[in-house]
Amino acid sequence: TAADAERGLLAPLLIVHVAAVAFWFGGLTPLLTVSWREAPTVAAAVIARFSLIAVRVVPLILIAGLAMAWRLLPGLSSLQSPYGISLTAKTAGFAILMTLAAMNKWRFGPRVALGDRSAIRAFRTSVVIEWLLILGVVTLTAVMTSLFSPDHH
Repeated sequence: TAADAERGLLAPLLIVHVAAVAFWFGGLTPLLTVSWREAPTVAAAVIARFSLIAVRVVPLILIAGLAMAWRLLPGLSSLQSPYGISLTAKTAGFAILMTLAAMNKWRFGPRVALGDRSAIRAFRTSVVIEWLLILGVVTLTAVMTSLFSPDHH
C-alpha cells in the first residue's frame, strides 16, 4: 500500500485492518489463560465481554480488507494471480475463523457459564485453533505482500 498512488486512502484502511487483527489475536491468549485459571463463571464473563467488543471490531478486518482489495486489484482476473490466490486463501481462513468465533460466542461461552466441562475443553481447543489459524493467515500475508504484487500476474 505504501507504493500505491492512493496511499492516503489505503494507509488508514491498513491501520484499521491490522489493529483489528491485533485486537483479536492479542485477546486469544488471555482468554485461554482465563479459561484455565478462573472459575467458569468468571471465565464466561470475560468471554462474554471480549465477544461484545469483538462483534464490533472483527468485522472491520473484512471491511477494510475488501476495501483495500477493491482498490489494489486491477480486476477480477487478478484473483488468478499468485497475489489473488493468496488473498482468496486469506479470505477462506477468515471465514473459518469467523465460524470458530461464532461457536465460541453462541455455543461454548454460554455453556462455560454453566460450568460445562466439555464446553470449557471445546472453547480452549477452539481458541488454540483460532490462534494457529491467525498465525497462518499473518504468515501468508507476509509472504503475499513480500513476494507478489496485486497488479502483476
